[in-house]
Amino acid sequence: MAKLTCLIVLIVTVMLCAEGMRIDPAPMPSPRPGESFPIIKENDPRCKGDDGILPNPEDCTMYIKCVKGTSQDLKCPEGFKFDSLNHCTPGENADCGRMMIREFREDEQCPEYYGWFKVESDCHKFMVCITGVPTIKSCPEHYVYNDVNGACVEGDKCPISPPDESVCKKANEIISHDKDCKKFIKCVNFKAKVKNCPPGTAFDPELKRCTEQHFEKCKNNDILNIARL
Repeated sequence: MAKLTCLIVLIVTVMLCAEGMRIDPAPMPSPRPGESFPIIKENDPRCKGDDGILPNPEDCTMYIKCVKGTSQDLKCPEGFKFDSLNHCTPGENADCGRMMIREFREDEQCPEYYGWFKVESDCHKFMVCITGVPTIKSCPEHYVYNDVNGACVEGDKCPISPPDESVCKKANEIISHDKDCKKFIKCVNFKAKVKNCPPGTAFDPELKRCTEQHFEKCKNNDILNIARL
C-alpha cells in the first residue's frame, strides 16, 4: 500500500512540473503600415503633380510613390534612409535631414504644391514643396542640383543647359521628349522642365502620361522605334 501511495505522489509531481514548464507562444506582432505592406491612398493630394517619387516629410526612412494620383507610402530597407538623390542609402551615408532650412522668401515660392525644384540663387540647394510649403535642402558635398533630372548630381559647377523653353507652345502642357521615350517635358507658364517616368514605364504621347504598356515599345531609349510601330 505504501508503494502505491508513493507512485501516485510521483505521478502527480511529474504532471505538476510538466504543467509548470508549458509556455504558450507569444502572439506575432501586427506589421505596421509602411513596413510589411505599403499604405495606398487614391486621389492623394500629395500626388497632384507628375508621377514619380517624393520624400516623406515626416519620416526620412520612407518615401512616397505617386502613380496616376494614387500614392504608396513605402519604407526603405532596414538601416537605409531616403536621401536627396532619390535613393535609399545606408543610414551612415544618407543626408537625411541634414541642413534643412525653412524659408518663405517671395523669390522662392513653390511653383507647384508638390515636387522638387531648383533654387535660383544657389545650385547646391534645392526646394522640396509639400502642400505648397517650401523647404530648402542642401545637396551632399561636391554635388549640385540638376533641374533637368530632378536630383543632385556629382559636380561642383552649376548646370548651364536648362531645357529649351521654346518647345512650350502652350502655357501649361505635357509633351513628349524628342530623344528619350522614358522622359517627358512639362510646361508650366511656358517654362519647360524634363521629367522622368517612374521605373518600368514610358511616356505615351496619346495618353499624355507614363504607362507600363508603352514601356514595352520603348526599347533602348530610342523613340524612333515607337514611330515605326
